[in-house]
Amino acid sequence: MRIVLAGNPNAGKSTLFNSLTGESRRVGNWHGVTVDEGEGSFNLGGKRVSLVDLPGLYTVRGSENEESVAEKFLVKGDYDIIVVVTEAKTVKRTARLVREIKTYGKPVILFVNLVKEFEKRGGKIFAGKLSSSLGVPVFAGEAIDKTDVEKFKARLLSVESPRRGDGNEDYIVYPKTNADGIKYNPIFGCSCFLVAVFLTFYLAFGRYSPATYAGRFFTDYLGVKLTKMTITALSGRVSPFILGLVTDGVLGGTFSVLEFLPQIAVLSFCRDTLDACGFLSYAQAFCDGVLSKVGSGGRAIYSLMSGYGCTALAAASSSSIGDDGIKKRTVLCLPFVSCSARTPVYSFIAVKVFKGYAFLVLSVIYILSATLPLAYSFILYKTVIKRKPRPIAAEIANFRRPNLSSSLKSLLKTFKEFIIRLSTVVFCVSLAVWLGANVSPNVELLPQREIDRSVLARLGSIFAFAFRPMGFDWRMPAALLSGIFAKESVVSSFALLYPEGLRLAINQGLALIAFCYLYTPCLTALSAIRKTIGFKYALISAVYQLLVALSAAYAIYFFTGIFI
Repeated sequence: MRIVLAGNPNAGKSTLFNSLTGESRRVGNWHGVTVDEGEGSFNLGGKRVSLVDLPGLYTVRGSENEESVAEKFLVKGDYDIIVVVTEAKTVKRTARLVREIKTYGKPVILFVNLVKEFEKRGGKIFAGKLSSSLGVPVFAGEAIDKTDVEKFKARLLSVESPRRGDGNEDYIVYPKTNADGIKYNPIFGCSCFLVAVFLTFYLAFGRYSPATYAGRFFTDYLGVKLTKMTITALSGRVSPFILGLVTDGVLGGTFSVLEFLPQIAVLSFCRDTLDACGFLSYAQAFCDGVLSKVGSGGRAIYSLMSGYGCTALAAASSSSIGDDGIKKRTVLCLPFVSCSARTPVYSFIAVKVFKGYAFLVLSVIYILSATLPLAYSFILYKTVIKRKPRPIAAEIANFRRPNLSSSLKSLLKTFKEFIIRLSTVVFCVSLAVWLGANVSPNVELLPQREIDRSVLARLGSIFAFAFRPMGFDWRMPAALLSGIFAKESVVSSFALLYPEGLRLAINQGLALIAFCYLYTPCLTALSAIRKTIGFKYALISAVYQLLVALSAAYAIYFFTGIFI
């Protein structure tokens, strides 16, 4: 049996999908969270059932973009049952979609989600009357409630072909008052946003935050202890070369990046919690008018916010933006949004240079990440990509208490992705940098003091001219070059190439942070940009970001040098 989940955007389809299958498909109250089909499976009546999660759609008659993906799938008819998912408050609007879907002749059942919240606000859903009106069975419950999900599974065993409905609309009573009316006040919204941002960054980067202490535990205790144990176990049994490869190349490089896992986890958890509260849905809708003036719009909010996690994923999510002008401007702006892979680099430099004030420096970076993309979008809008944005009709989620279980599942997924990246790309780059620093072009093993004769020194010297005016030698471009493969690798490269510690003047530190914030995204991100808006734009973005990064670094270095 094959079951398909369909319905309006942000109704809870992906949440129900995760509850039924036990998977962790991305959920959220955003435009473009689900942009293609997702497939999983679960047991039903002793048999394995395939479940397909489709992007949201409002009609099956002439949809666009990700909605057309859902429409084409439904028209194809390669399934046995259609589950239409709706929020209680949008049942009347979903009724039209149900009537359209009934024409396919497949068994249909309507899952009414968030009923408890609707009833707490004074509303009422009469499932029996709704079923009679639409001519399909109706299940009212909560997509995150395990008991409701098990009851729904049992109900799926007896879904029949749709019948003719009576069309009566007395199946719903709406709340008399809007308990969330205050959220439409822009002062309230801005105040909440600023407070949330401050708390998020303090929890992630504050001097006395749990994340800071957890990061120190990884390096100052776990990393040091494991390195000492390794040296004790291997000394005299392997060559100094192998010992250095394991302790400096593998352990040193890995733990220098692992230190920042708690900060990235906190940022991810806070972002998902804000989304679960309904605040980011609110931001998408109410920012559309303002963002359209700079050539962007509410459609771009999800992609821009996703950029704080991963530029590549953010670029891929931009493919769901129906407005071609907004899509191109959004993707080209993404390198100005600080991805989580850059966070370890900023933290490493800021802590070395600014000590207890690193939190303030990092806060400024993230403020710039919220403003520079919009400024760049405005420049593109007025110069090379002039297509005027179209307004959107957006869903606004109610403010609600976040579900801790869902947030923790998302957090575990973040941990998993970080560890996988750490154990693959960062691991390989760390080994390559260590080998490059300890082998000469003639494949001769070098002692540490002769690192200037190494392959890596030869490579770094090619680009050293660009950094020499700021007081850096070949090691700096060599370390930054590793960031083309994975930004986190820059930290492990610093640890390997500067065993004495990274010693920087304040103007050097500021210039280096600016460069790391602005320079070319990693190859994975560039590949995603190419797939979304084309090779030409990806190439222009790569070169442009490098030039902007160098210009900003020079300007900051020489300007701050006057006063410091």
